[in-house]
Amino acid sequence: MKFIFVVMRLLKNTMFTIVLLITLTISTAGLVLKTLSIKAQMTVATAHVAKSAVNNRKEIAAAVVRVKVEARLRRIVEALPFVGVAAVVAFEKRDYESWQIDNPNRTLACYSCETATIGAEILDEVLAELPEKIRPSKDNVLSLLPSFE
Repeated sequence: MKFIFVVMRLLKNTMFTIVLLITLTISTAGLVLKTLSIKAQMTVATAHVAKSAVNNRKEIAAAVVRVKVEARLRRIVEALPFVGVAAVVAFEKRDYESWQIDNPNRTLACYSCETATIGAEILDEVLAELPEKIRPSKDNVLSLLPSFE
């Protein structure tokens, strides 16, 4: 009788261990599959982000080149006496109308002030890039500007 209890207990423990091992094996296999699935999703997402970054860099570079070419073209056209005057008027009118769309409650005076401020900043940058021998002094440049007092 003792032997039967020992065998039954051993059988019970063995069955419990087998069920536990099967459960753990199935859980581990499920987790491995889930991990591989997540890894594949991350790989796809990483590739998509990298592709987007490259496309954005290309678009930004193209926009910068476009602005530079447009500025160069404006300088060339403005250098021609009669065509230049008409071009300056057309460019300014187009820029003002574009600005007016973004700032509907502001006036031409506001546009002029904003443009003059930005122009002064750019002029400072351009003058700072010139070699010191040919760079005009700041007082010289300021004396050429009109006074609104």
